[in-house]
Amino acid sequence: MVLSDPAVVAELVLRNRKSEATDATGQLLFRGQDTHLVRVPVSDAAREFDQRLRQYVQNGYRASVGEGTRRAIGFVMTTYRKLASSSIAAIERALRRRRARLLGTGERPSDAKSPIDDLQDAFADGTDGRDDVDDLLDGSGKFGGGGDQFFAGELSLLDNLCRARASGQE
Repeated sequence: MVLSDPAVVAELVLRNRKSEATDATGQLLFRGQDTHLVRVPVSDAAREFDQRLRQYVQNGYRASVGEGTRRAIGFVMTTYRKLASSSIAAIERALRRRRARLLGTGERPSDAKSPIDDLQDAFADGTDGRDDVDDLLDGSGKFGGGGDQFFAGELSLLDNLCRARASGQE
């Protein structure tokens, strides 16, 4: 048989569908999986938070049009979107840290490496728990560059977001 010749088989890539894979006795290796739709009601507070978050991110993306640090704002907004899709707790922490940084009360954890290392870690494991991405925006390579608003009214939007989230937890 042709497929038993190692010289011929070495040039082939054989693929089987997972649903058709069997063991040596012909038993299926993988069972099918049943999926069930579970509807979860969304509260009015959650809808309001989502609407405000979308407005905040859209304003950030609009502010990112341009060169240099303006473009980095878009990166921050993309990170926020990723956090929001990860968990409500992750985006809430990031927004609260951003707000604290704008107010001048944010502190950089002493155990952190560099902003680039932090970003790579955040993307690698899907969680970051810190809002250090805006540190990149001062252009100096030093920490603490997140004190300027990305766009006019950012602090006000962050205040509204934090209030909307707090009202949804009661």
